[in-house]
Amino acid sequence: MNLLSLRTALVDRTGRFDLVVDTTSYVDNGADFFINAGSRLLDRLYKHPKEVNKIFAEIAAGEWSVTFANCRAVKSVWAGDATERNILEKVGRDDLMISYNVPIASIDRGTPLYYCPAYIRSTDSTDADALATYADLVNANYHEYNSVILMPPADAAYVIEVQGLFYSDVLSINSDENYWSVVHPDVLIMAAMYKIEVFYRNTEGAKDWMSAIELEARTIDMDIVEEEITDVSQMEG
Repeated sequence: MNLLSLRTALVDRTGRFDLVVDTTSYVDNGADFFINAGSRLLDRLYKHPKEVNKIFAEIAAGEWSVTFANCRAVKSVWAGDATERNILEKVGRDDLMISYNVPIASIDRGTPLYYCPAYIRSTDSTDADALATYADLVNANYHEYNSVILMPPADAAYVIEVQGLFYSDVLSINSDENYWSVVHPDVLIMAAMYKIEVFYRNTEGAKDWMSAIELEARTIDMDIVEEEITDVSQMEG
């Protein structure tokens, strides 16, 4: 189901016609907020086949961080060029700061070998600008972003690959779809209904919807676990 179909089904089944402008066009008037909130809730509660994803970012010589949106957890970081790619070693932020304890401009460039999660500050912040020249702060529109620090700063152009758990795509326009809307639209509608009950402080209604969601979604989670525990033959190399 696309977003328009979800919105229509949600409104028709709940009787919350105030969440659309009218029942002819079903233009959003609040329904999409609950649908996307339900999608993110399901992402956090249950494993599903599309939660593991990756982003690619090109960095130039001298660059030392990558920023990206909608990531729930970074699992690994790779650096590659035209000939090979290598996994970076994750280190603690304090350990990295101790090893690279001078301003970034003073650090010798090289092939990135290490990464750690970064602190992100707002791009319009002006406090402690001198300290921001050290490799523990990244300037970004920080509310929806994650970032990783790469050390040493790149000595050439690299493609950085970040693998991790990501939220399902946000549903914004009528034709939008994501994993939950296509594969399990019934569960997504239930999650949206749960969010409606929570926001309107209907505790019993919220409990009932959560019980229904857990019953349906538990089987999805079980399928993923079954796939993960299936025997894997070790590669010979």
